[in-house]
Amino acid sequence: MSKAALLDEERREHEALVQLLATVSPDAMDEPGIVGTWSIREVLAHLIEWQAMVLRWVAAGERGERPSVPAEGYAWNQLPALNEAIRLRSAGQSVGETLAMWAASPATTAATSVQDAAFAAAGCVPAITASLAASVARRSRTPTSSPSRAGST
Repeated sequence: MSKAALLDEERREHEALVQLLATVSPDAMDEPGIVGTWSIREVLAHLIEWQAMVLRWVAAGERGERPSVPAEGYAWNQLPALNEAIRLRSAGQSVGETLAMWAASPATTAATSVQDAAFAAAGCVPAITASLAASVARRSRTPTSSPSRAGST
């Protein structure tokens, strides 16, 4: 797939997810279980941070630097710990803040400046966006209740 085609697909999937998320209530955005035990808001915050990390890697490489991958203080075999750290950092974000960050997320806009050779690695982004959209759509068609939240005060 060419860079232009991948960018077009990512823009379409990103916009479709933004539109779908606009139909989800704030309470549903924080309901656990969309992916594992994570909520929609937590998954979005996770994707936003990973997009930013990838762009930092590319920018460092273009400057001739060696980026810290996957992140400073983490090795590839520590991804669960890194992902949990990302989830905890985003815990204080409101649903509105996370949605605004997602709507303005850098994947599409910044990716247009990435060299074609480096861009090939981003091929999974539209698929990830589409997968989250499918999960959100399935959940919105299926009434959910959280027994752990029912009856709590």
